[in-house]
Amino acid sequence: MRVLALTTVLVVLCGCSDPVADAKRRLEIVKQSGGSSADICKAQQAVADAQLQAKNEADYPLAKVTADVACNRARLDAAYGPSDAALMADKLEADAENNPMNAIGAPQ
Repeated sequence: MRVLALTTVLVVLCGCSDPVADAKRRLEIVKQSGGSSADICKAQQAVADAQLQAKNEADYPLAKVTADVACNRARLDAAYGPSDAALMADKLEADAENNPMNAIGAPQ
Protein backbone atom coordinates (compact mmCIF):
# COMPACT_ATOMS: atom_id res chain seq x y z
CA MET A 1 0.00 0.00 0.00
CA ARG A 2 2.88 2.38 0.76
CA VAL A 3 4.40 1.74 -2.64
CA LEU A 4 1.13 2.64 -4.32
CA ALA A 5 0.83 5.85 -2.28
CA LEU A 6 4.44 6.84 -3.03
CA THR A 7 3.98 6.13 -6.73
CA THR A 8 0.82 8.24 -6.78
CA VAL A 9 2.62 11.15 -5.11
CA LEU A 10 5.49 10.96 -7.60
CA VAL A 11 3.12 10.90 -10.56
CA VAL A 12 1.29 13.96 -9.24
CA LEU A 13 4.54 15.82 -8.62
CA CYS A 14 5.82 15.06 -12.11
CA GLY A 15 2.63 16.43 -13.59
CA CYS A 16 3.11 19.77 -11.81
CA SER A 17 6.38 20.75 -13.47
CA ASP A 18 6.51 23.70 -15.84
CA PRO A 19 7.83 22.52 -19.23
CA VAL A 20 8.70 26.07 -20.35
CA ALA A 21 10.73 26.77 -17.21
CA ASP A 22 12.41 23.37 -17.53
CA ALA A 23 13.35 24.03 -21.16
CA LYS A 24 14.69 27.50 -20.32
CA ARG A 25 16.78 26.06 -17.49
CA ARG A 26 18.21 23.38 -19.81
CA LEU A 27 19.08 26.11 -22.32
CA GLU A 28 20.94 28.07 -19.65
CA ILE A 29 22.84 24.95 -18.60
CA VAL A 30 23.86 24.29 -22.21
CA LYS A 31 25.03 27.89 -22.66
CA GLN A 32 26.89 28.01 -19.33
CA SER A 33 28.63 24.71 -19.95
CA GLY A 34 30.00 25.94 -23.27
CA GLY A 35 27.71 23.89 -25.47
CA SER A 36 28.24 24.01 -29.20
CA SER A 37 26.05 26.14 -31.42
CA ALA A 38 24.27 22.94 -32.50
CA ASP A 39 23.55 22.11 -28.83
CA ILE A 40 22.25 25.63 -28.25
CA CYS A 41 20.07 25.33 -31.37
CA LYS A 42 18.47 22.14 -30.04
CA ALA A 43 17.92 23.64 -26.59
CA GLN A 44 16.44 26.84 -28.04
CA GLN A 45 14.10 24.78 -30.23
CA ALA A 46 12.99 22.93 -27.09
CA VAL A 47 12.10 26.28 -25.49
CA ALA A 48 10.05 27.28 -28.55
CA ASP A 49 8.35 23.87 -28.60
CA ALA A 50 7.52 24.18 -24.88
CA GLN A 51 6.05 27.66 -25.46
CA LEU A 52 3.90 26.29 -28.28
CA GLN A 53 2.81 23.28 -26.24
CA ALA A 54 1.89 25.59 -23.36
CA LYS A 55 -0.09 27.75 -25.84
CA ASN A 56 1.82 30.90 -24.86
CA GLU A 57 0.74 33.06 -27.80
CA ALA A 58 2.61 36.11 -26.53
CA ASP A 59 5.94 34.35 -25.89
CA TYR A 60 6.05 31.84 -28.72
CA PRO A 61 6.96 34.22 -31.60
CA LEU A 62 10.11 35.49 -29.85
CA ALA A 63 11.08 31.96 -28.80
CA LYS A 64 10.63 30.76 -32.39
CA VAL A 65 12.67 33.62 -33.87
CA THR A 66 15.40 33.12 -31.28
CA ALA A 67 15.49 29.40 -32.09
CA ASP A 68 15.70 30.18 -35.81
CA VAL A 69 18.63 32.53 -35.19
CA ALA A 70 20.40 29.94 -33.01
CA CYS A 71 19.93 27.27 -35.67
CA ASN A 72 21.12 29.60 -38.43
CA ARG A 73 24.19 30.26 -36.31
CA ALA A 74 24.78 26.52 -36.00
CA ARG A 75 24.52 26.12 -39.78
CA LEU A 76 26.91 29.04 -40.36
CA ASP A 77 29.33 27.62 -37.79
CA ALA A 78 29.25 24.27 -39.56
CA ALA A 79 29.88 25.87 -42.94
CA TYR A 80 32.36 28.65 -42.12
CA GLY A 81 33.63 28.03 -38.61
CA PRO A 82 32.46 29.54 -35.33
CA SER A 83 34.40 32.81 -35.45
CA ASP A 84 33.00 34.00 -38.81
CA ALA A 85 29.38 33.17 -38.07
CA ALA A 86 29.29 34.37 -34.47
CA LEU A 87 29.25 38.10 -35.19
CA MET A 88 26.39 37.93 -37.68
CA ALA A 89 24.38 35.56 -35.50
CA ASP A 90 24.88 37.78 -32.44
CA LYS A 91 23.58 40.76 -34.41
CA LEU A 92 20.56 38.82 -35.67
CA GLU A 93 19.80 37.53 -32.18
CA ALA A 94 20.05 41.03 -30.68
CA ASP A 95 17.77 42.40 -33.41
CA ALA A 96 15.22 39.64 -32.73
CA GLU A 97 15.25 40.29 -28.99
CA ASN A 98 14.95 44.07 -29.43
CA ASN A 99 12.13 43.95 -31.97
CA PRO A 100 10.74 40.42 -32.43
CA MET A 101 7.92 41.44 -34.77
CA ASN A 102 10.37 42.77 -37.37
CA ALA A 103 12.76 39.84 -37.13
CA ILE A 104 13.25 37.35 -39.90
CA GLY A 105 10.58 34.67 -39.76
CA ALA A 106 8.31 36.56 -37.35
CA PRO A 107 4.61 36.67 -38.16
CA GLN A 108 3.62 39.97 -39.73
